[in-house]
Amino acid sequence: MTVFIWLPSTLLCGFRCPSEGMPVLARSIAEVLLAIHFMRAIRAVLLRDAGLTEVAEDTLWLLHFMLVGRLIVSLRFKNRLH
Repeated sequence: MTVFIWLPSTLLCGFRCPSEGMPVLARSIAEVLLAIHFMRAIRAVLLRDAGLTEVAEDTLWLLHFMLVGRLIVSLRFKNRLH
């Protein structure tokens, strides 16, 4: 099951080939995935010495996804001690 999430994320994140060269449909799918935002932020910090303001959009996207995921998990989790 992990391969169905990991493989498209790896291929669409721009790690192997730049996302600017991808077709428009592939880029729009990649924008929904976390990997492309993470790769953009890491590249900006490591290669261009970018600050937090320059990677704020990608960082907010990652934070938003984390909070939504945490909300879903906490709503589905039922602690039964009986």
